[in-house]
Amino acid sequence: MRKIKISIHWIILFICVITSLSIFIFTFSYSTNIIKNSNKDKIDVEYKYLTNNIESFDNERKAYISILANHTAIINYLINKDISSKNKVLKIFKDQMNKLNLIMQLRILSLDGKELIKLDNKDGKIILVKKDELQDKSDREYFKKFMILNKDEMGISSLDLNVENGKVDIPFRATLRIAMPIFNKKEKIGIVIINYAMNDWLKENIKSSFLNVNLVDKDGYFIINDDKNKNWSKYRNDKYTIKDEFNISIKELNSYIYDTSNKNNFIVKDLELWSNDLFYIIYSFKNLEDTTLFINQSRIIGISIIFALLILILPFSKLLFEYINRLKSSEFKINKILDNSLDSIVLINQKGIIQTVNKTTLRTFGYEESELIGQNVNILIPEPHHSKHDSYLASHDKTMMTKVLTMQRELFGVDKNKKLIPISLSVTKVNISDETFFIGSIRDIQSERENKKLFENVFDESPLGIALVLPDGTFWRLNNKFSSIIGYTNEEAVNLSFKDITHKDDLEKDLSNINKLITKEIDRYSMEKRYIHKNGDIIWINLYVTSVFLDEKKIEYFIFVIEDITFIKELQETDKNQEHLLKQHAKLVSMWEMVAAIAHQWRQPLNSIGLATQDLISAYKHGEIDEEYLIESKDEIMGQLKYMSTTVDEFRNFFTKSNKIVEFNLIDALKEVISFYWAQLKQNSITIDIYIYHENKKFNIKKLPSFDFNEYELSSRVSELKQLIINCISNSKDAIVQLEDSDNINRKIDITVLKKEDNFFEIIITDYAGGIKPEVRDRIFEPYFTTKEIGTGLGLYISKMVMNKSLKGDILYSDSEYNYEDKKYKGSSFILKISSIN
Repeated sequence: MRKIKISIHWIILFICVITSLSIFIFTFSYSTNIIKNSNKDKIDVEYKYLTNNIESFDNERKAYISILANHTAIINYLINKDISSKNKVLKIFKDQMNKLNLIMQLRILSLDGKELIKLDNKDGKIILVKKDELQDKSDREYFKKFMILNKDEMGISSLDLNVENGKVDIPFRATLRIAMPIFNKKEKIGIVIINYAMNDWLKENIKSSFLNVNLVDKDGYFIINDDKNKNWSKYRNDKYTIKDEFNISIKELNSYIYDTSNKNNFIVKDLELWSNDLFYIIYSFKNLEDTTLFINQSRIIGISIIFALLILILPFSKLLFEYINRLKSSEFKINKILDNSLDSIVLINQKGIIQTVNKTTLRTFGYEESELIGQNVNILIPEPHHSKHDSYLASHDKTMMTKVLTMQRELFGVDKNKKLIPISLSVTKVNISDETFFIGSIRDIQSERENKKLFENVFDESPLGIALVLPDGTFWRLNNKFSSIIGYTNEEAVNLSFKDITHKDDLEKDLSNINKLITKEIDRYSMEKRYIHKNGDIIWINLYVTSVFLDEKKIEYFIFVIEDITFIKELQETDKNQEHLLKQHAKLVSMWEMVAAIAHQWRQPLNSIGLATQDLISAYKHGEIDEEYLIESKDEIMGQLKYMSTTVDEFRNFFTKSNKIVEFNLIDALKEVISFYWAQLKQNSITIDIYIYHENKKFNIKKLPSFDFNEYELSSRVSELKQLIINCISNSKDAIVQLEDSDNINRKIDITVLKKEDNFFEIIITDYAGGIKPEVRDRIFEPYFTTKEIGTGLGLYISKMVMNKSLKGDILYSDSEYNYEDKKYKGSSFILKISSIN
């Protein structure tokens, strides 16, 4: 019997040992596979992110260069080759290089490979390469490749270093050349080429947070290496290849692609960069990460051995331990989810006592956790619901298991300081372990209300009619101006299609343009057309339409912007009241100048909003978003939107009724004009100042902050005066922009106000841009006479007419001259003589 007992014990021990060894082997194998698969998964994610960035880069560059290749100014330059066309091209190129720092060079080449225009970005400074320094690129491989491109086809060179005059630039500048041919109709007339500086792009994208990353070309040379001194090793004196670093040849490298088990402890992936060139990315483990990996693996093995031994003495302890850990893990995960929710979450029992709150609740209502747990939830509810809340819970149907009590609705909460907070609330009833609880989900909608109100103000107060139109042509939303033009209320209009109110003779052309928008042949269009007013009248409008796409193919809605030009059309058709027509034309020109000014003022806040949005996406990808980050981003965006709203309000009040005589301050009117025009002047590096004479001395009003300008009051038609001043400043700006060489004196405009006697003033608007030729000075106020390349010849004629007949004054021209540091500057002065109208 004793021998049998011993045998049974040995059998039991043997079974336990085998079980322990099995657990050990399984755990070791499982942990090793997890580590390998985890590394492979991380690499796959980073690799996919890189390929998506490459594809995104391609798409953005194609759209960008297509705009340049099809730009009418660039096509005109290649056809005419005159100075004016060249200046327009240079302005376009400089604007684009200022907007996109990646651009290193912008060039136009002739079909025989000679550089016609070349701009260089050297350390942030844009330089026009002199004519005698332009090069012949006909023997370059990339030029030969680009020459065979068809219309709207983009060519991309190999990723390489920048070469000038046969030598590689030092320090190394990674370069990618992107080109597109320029066509005049069906004839190829040149090529536009953009050299992109790729150092920063490579640094940003060829990287990993947990591995070393190397980029190798098809010959085995390093483009990117952990040691920066080995970057672009093909061009260094001490050439360095993958054979030197990893002891493998380029032929052997293919066998390592997607292999996570090779003994060399690195992973290889192939990568097609631009121009279908083959590269290799080599991921190798950092020393610190390798050590941590080994320690973690050893820890898993050690724990496995301990668990295996415990099986011999405590077979159920492991199960108990794992069960407890699962409970803790579940609780931790739930708390983590709740605390990272953007909504406030409150859990209460049937009596309304708070059981749990997340961190968003504490931030929203200003309490500490200890101040809320155990309190009745009505502490967060203002009257009249505060007193009735317990009765709401008591009267609720107790037979329900899980049900949404209230769909999301808007009401008010109250914070610790008794301040009302607009919130959106939804409540859910749940049963946990036979006990009933209520979960309240609360969202602070203060910012949403402000954003909505701001948008509505901008939308409804626009001086132009704006409508959002669905793909089937029905009106979705209209602002007040649009409704007033067509005569329908908003409620009536949303039951109509734009086809219902379009004149039958204009419908075919309108629908043709809409189809081109849908097929992306065009991205916007404008036309004059007729609407049928609700009362049956025909309304002439200027229509501007663009589309908003939900994805690459599906249109979400169209944006219609209209301007009522019925009155102008009637004047044109009947040929009556020509003087009033010209005055209306002048006002429209001035208004468009103001619209352009607003566009310039809106450009910076729109860029800031775009950057803030992109930064949010980048921060989300890198896990950097927290409450403080979101609040800062929201405040920045709201600040820019409020500035844009203020600009619209000021624009709306800028023009009063043109035929109304009002009392106004002349200095304030001049300041208001300049405040709207400053963005366009700043863009062209033009300064403008207002001067007055006081006690026979000339002063810049900026240096008279406390001066009383009450003596500059007069009664006249202020709107028409502003139009004249805008016209004069615009003429001066155009003259300055045409200058090929200029300095600070050339690029300034002076406005001098002279008070001659009571209620009589002279406003002198002076520039130093060369003046007007003597032989044409006497004709500048004649109709249809112009000194500009593109002009109607009506601007100064209308100004003279308005000044004489409406403002009871006069406008004269005089040469100007300014002596500074032994240099003489010549220019033009327009003198507006005006007095009060009784």
